[in-house]
Amino acid sequence: MSRFSISRWWCVALVICMHLSVMDAHSAERPPISIIPKPLELELRDGTFTVSSTTVIFYDNSQPEGRRLAEYLAGLLYRATGYFLTINTAEPSHQTSQSIYLSFNTGDASLGAEGYTIDISSRSILMNAAEPAGLFHALQTFRQLLSPDIELTAGQISEADQALPGIFIRDIPRYPWRGFMLDVSRTFYNVDVLKQFIDVMALYKLNQLHLHLADDQGWRVEIPKYPRLTGIGAHFHPKYGDPEQFSGFYTRQELKDLVSYAEARYVTILPEIDMPGHAWGALVAYPELSVSGNPQPAEVFPYSSQRSIFDGHTIDTLDPTKEAVYTFIDDVLSELIEIFPSPYIHIGGDEVRFSVWEGRPHIQAFLKEHKLKDLHALQSYFIHRVNDIVRSKGRTMMGWNEITYGGLPEGAVVTAWQGADKVKLSTSLGARTVVGTNVPLYMNFWQDEAHTGMLGDRKQGTLRDVYTYTPEEGLTDKEQQLILGIQAAMWTHVARHLKDIQMAIFPRFLAVAEQGWTVRERKNFEDFTQRLQGQYKRLDNLGISYWKPPQQ
Repeated sequence: MSRFSISRWWCVALVICMHLSVMDAHSAERPPISIIPKPLELELRDGTFTVSSTTVIFYDNSQPEGRRLAEYLAGLLYRATGYFLTINTAEPSHQTSQSIYLSFNTGDASLGAEGYTIDISSRSILMNAAEPAGLFHALQTFRQLLSPDIELTAGQISEADQALPGIFIRDIPRYPWRGFMLDVSRTFYNVDVLKQFIDVMALYKLNQLHLHLADDQGWRVEIPKYPRLTGIGAHFHPKYGDPEQFSGFYTRQELKDLVSYAEARYVTILPEIDMPGHAWGALVAYPELSVSGNPQPAEVFPYSSQRSIFDGHTIDTLDPTKEAVYTFIDDVLSELIEIFPSPYIHIGGDEVRFSVWEGRPHIQAFLKEHKLKDLHALQSYFIHRVNDIVRSKGRTMMGWNEITYGGLPEGAVVTAWQGADKVKLSTSLGARTVVGTNVPLYMNFWQDEAHTGMLGDRKQGTLRDVYTYTPEEGLTDKEQQLILGIQAAMWTHVARHLKDIQMAIFPRFLAVAEQGWTVRERKNFEDFTQRLQGQYKRLDNLGISYWKPPQQ
């Protein structure tokens, strides 16, 4: 090879190396993509889009939600840039550069009710969905492409952090039900706390907030026809010394406003009144509804005192033989249905102890009269009667997996909490099922073996346990089709202060979100933990406390 050829080769090589160095530097400058839940399809492309003061948001007004979603996006971008961007309706056949488009493609049935696409180039940003919920989810993904500092004061992040990568995303959820249950009976939380949970649910695409509104530790919803429910049943007796903030109830108007707040974020609130057991808050207010007619102690007490009170005593319940009980339930459910538009009403039905039923002459007479073979059959009788009430009001009854005892009530949906065998049982009976298996989906259980950094309860469910759990394990194809989705739960009897329950819930909450949204083939725990690193600062900025696993 001649000296000239060698020199020319080195020049070409030098140019190539310099070009690759520039590319590497550009790649290094681009922050890693940290989207949770992980989208179905994601393709990085060349170029970036930087929002300027002249950027215009165009929206499709073919659906009434179009402008509201455009205003929501303008709010996000104001927080990022400090610019008040112009909002206009879109011309279907006209696109201009440096603009953002929100559109509805009702003809794309493959996106379903919640799917979406995002296409970002150096010229424009296009977000598309078949339904408003899908477009809202697109905006949450878009939000995660922006710096976490947008959650703080408007216009304070640098222009470099405002640059959006060239990217194409197509995304569809795995399950239609992606839920979180918060127990507000054992510990009461005000509306602002619930709104914060709704906000973070929306960010991570959870869409069902299950409120456990009544249990042994208190009745938390105003029912005007039964004022003692909240006058007596919503407050811990002072002698127990429980903090006053842990008692209380929601007015009907507060709950209606909360429903509207949630609906604007495409979150449905599912109300639960537990029955016939776990009803102490109602029984001390209206003892004539109990089996004994005189439940003792005639007061509401915190969970920490329950063992010493209930040990050696019968635990009273609503009386399944009294017509007055069904009138009460009918009245209460009528109020709930007026407040909550959810298609489902949850009636609990779990952990009924029969000790107060045993040996009662009127219970035994009722069994004989109605040809019920045992107390399990009596519980089933009660659940079927309540199911009839719910169905008569145009709603569908949900209950914990114990509602399957004695046969599945017609049309009822099961929340399976006691293990994989209960998921198998309910789906084999033909019940649509929400998987809420206590281990690992109860957030009140410990996050690690050392039990550090949080208050926990009895068992353990690590971040890995939550993420790698397989809700469909052991089910036939037909049974898998009956899984509505997945749901985490936070029972507030051990960790009670807001910071403590947040420390228990997060970051496992994000693993639940990805479980519910991302198809199994796209999930990878190591990849998830890498993306999780990019979410901690966002949680910080949102005022969410969390426990960080040591290995991270």
